[in-house]
Amino acid sequence: MKRLVATVLLLLLLVACKPPVDGESISGGLPEGTTAEFILEAPARVGPVPVRLELSGTGEVEQVTITGDMTHAGMIPVIREAVEVEPGSWRAGDFEFHMGGDWFLLAEVSLADGTAFEVTLPVNVGGN
Repeated sequence: MKRLVATVLLLLLLVACKPPVDGESISGGLPEGTTAEFILEAPARVGPVPVRLELSGTGEVEQVTITGDMTHAGMIPVIREAVEVEPGSWRAGDFEFHMGGDWFLLAEVSLADGTAFEVTLPVNVGGN
């Protein structure tokens, strides 16, 4: 009986830890009324892929830093400062995936009032 309970609990834990579907942004700790969405301007592939972060309801944004890292250890992350290309739209045009595989993008957003939050996006990068 203990073994059955332990197995059920383990299965529930594994289901709860399932990563989101590729292309679905995850936003944690967003200020109330704020929305955020990542947009890849080209298919996820090795090489340059401009990345945009669309923000609304934030107030004045001071800085957006976009970091790309692989899900396994040993890779040097790609870190780019995004620039505001139109109100609420921040772009890292020089972003580049160095190799294929499972990546995640992390946008760190700093607001003028000192508030900060993060948005993540899992990405599967294909080869050339």
